[in-house]
Amino acid sequence: MTIVSKSKLDFYKNNGFVLFEQPLPDTLLEKLKQLSNALENKAKQAQQDGKVATQYHLSNESGEPKLFRYNDLLFEAPELIIELLATPAMLAISEHLCGAGCVPLQCDLVCKYPHPHPHIAWHQDAPHSRHFAYLNVGIYLDDANIDDGCLRYLPDSQHQILDIYSLERIWLEYSWGCTATS
Repeated sequence: MTIVSKSKLDFYKNNGFVLFEQPLPDTLLEKLKQLSNALENKAKQAQQDGKVATQYHLSNESGEPKLFRYNDLLFEAPELIIELLATPAMLAISEHLCGAGCVPLQCDLVCKYPHPHPHIAWHQDAPHSRHFAYLNVGIYLDDANIDDGCLRYLPDSQHQILDIYSLERIWLEYSWGCTATS
C-alpha cells in the first residue's frame, strides 16, 4: 500500500494541505494519547504548584484548566517521539512533500476541544519564505468531526498572515471559501 499516492500529492499541490486517513498504527496512537494525558496532568500540577509555564500553556477559558499546547515533546518522551517521527508514514510523507533526505525534527502537542473548552476553529498554514522545505503534520488522536472541534483549513494560506476573524465572519455569513475536514 502506498501512503502517498499521486492523487494525494496532487491534492496537496492544489490546496496546500492533504488528509491521510489512519497512516499510523493504533498502538502508537494509544501511546501518544497516554502521553497527551500525562502531559496535561503534569501541566495542571505545575500550575497548582505555582510554577511558571515555559513549555506548555493551559487555558482556563472554560473555567476548567485544559492543556492548550505543549512544546518540544522530544524532551519529554524521546523514545516515543523518535518512534513517531521514524514511522514509515511520517518518513514517506516527509520525503514526498519535502524531498529526499528530509528529517522530521520537531514535535509539539496542540489540543482542540469542543465548546465550551478552548476553541480553535481555523488553521492557517505557517507563513514562511519558501526558500526551504517546511512541513507541518497534524496527528489527530481522536475523532474530529464538524460538531466536536474540526478545523477549517484555508487552502494555499501559507503566503501571508490572514485575518482569521474577518474570514470567519465572512464564512459564517456566506459559507464561502473554506473547506471543512475531519
